[in-house]
Amino acid sequence: MAEEVPAEPLSPYLLRRVHGFVVYGQIVRGRLGRALRHPLEYPDPAAPFLGYERFGLLTQGGYEPGLRTLVNLVTAGTSVRLAKLAGIRVGTKKLSVELYLRHVDDRWAEFARGVYALCKQKLGYRLPAFGEHEVSKAVAELCRQTLDFENQTLLDVRELIPAFPLLEAPEIP
Repeated sequence: MAEEVPAEPLSPYLLRRVHGFVVYGQIVRGRLGRALRHPLEYPDPAAPFLGYERFGLLTQGGYEPGLRTLVNLVTAGTSVRLAKLAGIRVGTKKLSVELYLRHVDDRWAEFARGVYALCKQKLGYRLPAFGEHEVSKAVAELCRQTLDFENQTLLDVRELIPAFPLLEAPEIP
């Protein structure tokens, strides 16, 4: 009879998830390995999707525009929030969104579902094609909400921020 592997304690899991969330925040801003400052700002306020698309897909030639990093950022954030608010650990993007809807279901639940459903499931991480005006508007609206989601998630785990030298946070109360 096989023995069950015990679950990882919540504290190290949460620290790893926060770290991943911060790293995706760096990637979307083109600042991998460089400190971010809270409150965060849009990666590129002049871009069609506020810059969240610029470093969206990692290819052999480097980053290209797309939506994968946005999906990773948001699902990393839901994993952080799920662990912090409900004590639940997850291992996949899909499960993170599903369990967040079921166990937390706050103002960010529909946002997370929208990012996952539209950017991953419908678009397959690609940018909307020319002429997909309604889809482009929906992606742009999700990107507009992403900054508030990022800043709120960082506020919700502010007691852990000193553990992350790549996130400066003097303004977090």
